[in-house]
Amino acid sequence: MEYKKIISGSEAKYFINSNENNIKSCGGAQGSYNLPVEFLDYARDHNVLIQDPSIDYARKDKDGNAFVIQEEYTFKLGQGVLWLIGEEYDNNRNKFIASINSSNGKFQIYRTVYNKLSSQEYGWFVKLYDKNLAGNELILNIDEGNKILKLDIRFNGVSQSVDSREVDSEEDNINSDNEINSNFDLNIEHPHNRIVFGAPGTGKSNRLENNKVAFGQNFERVTFYPNYSYAQFVGTYKPVPVKELVNGVETTTITYKYIPGPFMRTYVKAIRSIKENNPKPYLLLIEEINRANVAAVFGDVFQLLDRKDGQSEYEIETSEDMRAYLASELKGDESEYERIRIPKNMYIWATMNSADQGVFPMDTAFKRRWNFEYIGINENSDGIKDITVKLGQDEHDVNWNDLRMAINNKLSKVCKVNEDKLLGPYFLSKDVISTSEGSNYVKDNKKFIEAFKSKILMYLYEDAAKQYKQKLFEGCNDQSKYSSVCESFEKIGESIFGEDILSYAVDGE
Repeated sequence: MEYKKIISGSEAKYFINSNENNIKSCGGAQGSYNLPVEFLDYARDHNVLIQDPSIDYARKDKDGNAFVIQEEYTFKLGQGVLWLIGEEYDNNRNKFIASINSSNGKFQIYRTVYNKLSSQEYGWFVKLYDKNLAGNELILNIDEGNKILKLDIRFNGVSQSVDSREVDSEEDNINSDNEINSNFDLNIEHPHNRIVFGAPGTGKSNRLENNKVAFGQNFERVTFYPNYSYAQFVGTYKPVPVKELVNGVETTTITYKYIPGPFMRTYVKAIRSIKENNPKPYLLLIEEINRANVAAVFGDVFQLLDRKDGQSEYEIETSEDMRAYLASELKGDESEYERIRIPKNMYIWATMNSADQGVFPMDTAFKRRWNFEYIGINENSDGIKDITVKLGQDEHDVNWNDLRMAINNKLSKVCKVNEDKLLGPYFLSKDVISTSEGSNYVKDNKKFIEAFKSKILMYLYEDAAKQYKQKLFEGCNDQSKYSSVCESFEKIGESIFGEDILSYAVDGE
C-alpha cells in the first residue's frame, strides 16, 4: 500500500524559484512533515504503527504517546532518501517516530524530536529535512507480506536537493544540455578532478580507496601505462565477432560496433542516473595517470575538464560513432548528442607518482584543470611506528620506521635526492610488515628480508640513489653490483648504509 504527499514550502528549507531558475530559502519553515492521514489510518488499523507509552520524547506532554513501528516490521529508507543523505544510512538501525499534533490534529514527524533523540538512529530525518526541496514527493509504502515500512523521496521535476552552503548562490542553471537538470548537491567532499600524488608508498591508492566508499559500487578503476590510448580510454569502433546459425551450422562473422572505454562507460551511467531522476555520483578512478601520455589519452576530452559548478564549462563535438552509441544507451535522437559535457555527478580521481622512471611529463594546461593533493612522506607513518624486524646474521632488533626515516634523511641530506623519490611508510606492503597478534615483531621476518632486498634495495640501487651508491651504501665493501649489496645486507643488516645510519632517523646529520 503506497501513500504520497507533496512537500510544501512550509515543510522544507529550500525551494526552486521557477521564474529565476535558482534555489532560494523558504524562510520560516516549520521543521516538520505532515504525513497523510490515510496512511495513519491504514497503518494503525493493520498494526503497522502502534503507540508506545514507554518512549519519552520531546512532544509527549503535548501530543501524547508516540507512534512507532511495531517490532515485526522493518523500517527502510528508499534510494531517493539515501541519495540525498548518504548510502551509509542504509546500514543504520534507523527508527521512525511521529505523533498527532494536539493543536491541529495533524499526523507529523518533527525535526526537533529527531534532533534530540539518538542521532545514530534518528539522524536520518534531520539530514533529510536539511537537504530536501519543496515540491519533492514523500512516499510511504507498507509491504505487509515482507513486513516492511519504506519511506522514500521522489523528485518531481526537481531532480535533486541542495546543501545549505549553496543557498546564497543563485547562479545554478536548472536546465542543462538535453534537458538534464544539473542543479543538485552530491554531498561529495572532494573536488571533481583530483590527483593525489606523493612519494612511493605514501598511501595514495589507499586514500582514494577509502574516499570512494561515498560512491558505493558506482565506480570504475583503470590503470594507465605507456601504450594506453584514447581508443581504450574513451572508446572506438572495433571489429567484434558475432556467432550466428547458417543452415543449421554455427558460424562466426565479423561486424563492427562502438566499444566504449572506462570514460564513456562512466559518463553514460552518470547521465542515465540524471535522466531517470535518480541522480547518484559516479567515479572514474585512474591509477598511475602519468605513466601514459595524458595529452594523447584524453584527446578532445581534455576540453571537458574545465568545470563550473561541477559541470564541464565547454562542450566537445562527438563523432558519428559516439553519437550513435549514446543515443542507443541513453535513448533519444542522435542529434541530441552532437555535443557533450561531463555532468556534475561524474568525478575523475587519479594517483600520480612522479618518482617513476617511465612517467610522461604533464603540460601546464593539463595540470591546471586538476586539484592536486599531496601526501607527505611521513603522513601515514603512525601505523608502522612500532614495527620491529630482525636484521643481520646476529638477528638484532631494528625499528622498521626508524630505519625508513634514516634512509630517507640520508638520501635527502647526503645524496641530495628529491622528496618524491623517498620511501613512503607503505613502500613495503601491509602484508610484508604485518605483526603477530600481541607483538611488535613482523609475522614473517624472512619474508621481510626478501621484500627489502627485492623492492627497497633494488629501488635505491637502480633508481633513487643510482648516482650516489657509494655515499648511500658506504657500509658495503663492494657497491659495484646489486647482488653484492644484497649479500652485505644479509650479513650486517642496516649497517650497509653506514654504522651510524639510525642516527639519521633523529637528526639527519
